[in-house]
Amino acid sequence: MGNAVLERICERRVEEGLPGMAIQWGAVGDVGLAVNMLENRQQLEIGGTLPQRISSCLEEFDKFMCQSRPIVASMIVAEKRPSASEAVNVLEALMNIMNIKDLKTVSQTTSLAELGMDSMMAVEIKQTLERDYEIFLTPQDIRDLNIAKLTAMSTKDTKKQTKQTKKRVEKTENLGGMQILMRTINVSLLDGQYCVQLPVKCGQKKNEVFLIPGIEGSAEIFTALAPKLKLPATCLQLGINDSVESIEDMADLLIPHILARTKGRRDFVIVGYSYGSLVAIELIRKLEARALVGHLILLDGSPDYMKAIKFEHFVAASEHEYQN
Repeated sequence: MGNAVLERICERRVEEGLPGMAIQWGAVGDVGLAVNMLENRQQLEIGGTLPQRISSCLEEFDKFMCQSRPIVASMIVAEKRPSASEAVNVLEALMNIMNIKDLKTVSQTTSLAELGMDSMMAVEIKQTLERDYEIFLTPQDIRDLNIAKLTAMSTKDTKKQTKQTKKRVEKTENLGGMQILMRTINVSLLDGQYCVQLPVKCGQKKNEVFLIPGIEGSAEIFTALAPKLKLPATCLQLGINDSVESIEDMADLLIPHILARTKGRRDFVIVGYSYGSLVAIELIRKLEARALVGHLILLDGSPDYMKAIKFEHFVAASEHEYQN
């Protein structure tokens, strides 16, 4: 969202005859997050693009400075590859979903969660495993999967794997849409409380931050993040009350808990992850209507992306039915 705001500023400045340019770069291959994910300095595909060398970025930057356009872009587009439905085995299918082109560029023991799998990717992975390979795993099992485990699963005999997985489920059915989503949500992780204090390492008293989980609704998703936080953090769990029928209702249920824990302060910080970003946006809207001032942070959250997922997987007659 920050990039979009800056781009609009550049467009407005150019319209008014002032200098302004926003450059949309792809992944950079020499420094930063992308290069830290590589092994042996080999290329890794990220979001359909390949890392671009800094020398190449500087060359393009020189060309951009000679233009008058407010928004320009430079990235290396990767070659197209088969989709998950066209994969020949489990490993290839999941790597297509995760946008990983070359297995040599990632560690065999790195889990899917560490490779950047979000809650919506987990839904697609679970649906692919159950629909195409009759492999039934819990959400935690999916987060713990790594290349080594997927390779072992791909080499097993299909019939033997089917017999083993059918023993772990009471019945099998052709699931899709909302059914497959509900099977991904592990309700057992919810402890019945709206507010779950996260175990953070906080050396001094600071203002509390509120975290909204993804479609799973549980504070369990922040287990790896919590020890790295340096301020008090509380997860506002979703799905505790099954009577809510919309995101607005869910926000109304969470607001009293936020107000009670802010202890009269007029400022707040809310972090929304994946699906939780929709709830976080609604919370911000309602809290600002009460003359409060806050900061909103969205992690892997995009309303447009969630709407696209809705039309692809779910069938609802109205917006109210979809939210419910």
